Amino acid sequence: MTTIEAAKIQRELTKIKHPELKKDIVSLGMIGSLDIQEGETNILLKTPNQDRRVQIGLEAQIRQILTKLEGIGKVKIKFEVDPKLVLDDSNKIPGVMNVIAIGSGKGGVGKSTVTVNLAAVAASLGYKVGVLDADIYGPSIGKMFGVNGRVALKAEEDKIYPLIKDGIKLISFSFLIDEKQPVVWRGPMLGKAVEQFLYDIVWDELDYLLLIFHQERETFNFHSLS
Repeated sequence: MTTIEAAKIQRELTKIKHPELKKDIVSLGMIGSLDIQEGETNILLKTPNQDRRVQIGLEAQIRQILTKLEGIGKVKIKFEVDPKLVLDDSNKIPGVMNVIAIGSGKGGVGKSTVTVNLAAVAASLGYKVGVLDADIYGPSIGKMFGVNGRVALKAEEDKIYPLIKDGIKLISFSFLIDEKQPVVWRGPMLGKAVEQFLYDIVWDELDYLLLIFHQERETFNFHSLS
């Protein structure tokens, strides 16, 4: 099989998403092998378990897409359980594909500036972007987007809906507290508040969520969001 043929099939397979994780089967590393011999296309698909409901659905989608390609031949699909392939989605923020955490060991080094620039570039490239300013001691993202002071955010059924500015979804602690109101949260209390805040926001669908955190980063486990 030529490199061009392999690349073409790989591109087509990226159109197929895992029904539960909402990511394509190529980026998830589920393609074990891909080969064409004597008019046959043989695909080995790795799965974390023997869930036949998911396997049957994926097989049907693969056949539907590949049989439309010229010269693909007969499509044969085999499944192999790979215990190393762990698709743990328990900590995933609903609707968010990727989280980029931006922080530093000290304040005043330009975290917000970097975040705004990244968000603007990603949005200009067509990506769906959200920004969460979790720096509770000195949130500044609101001001940098021209949104000052408290904001009456839409809230329904204990869920918060972000503000949208220039096509970018924004949430900041500055939207919820008065500018001169002191914040005395520390340690585990702060961490719990930030994590709860993350999962109470309705982001819908985002390609990237940019998360700014205070230099006291040990107060919440942002590693669990990856």
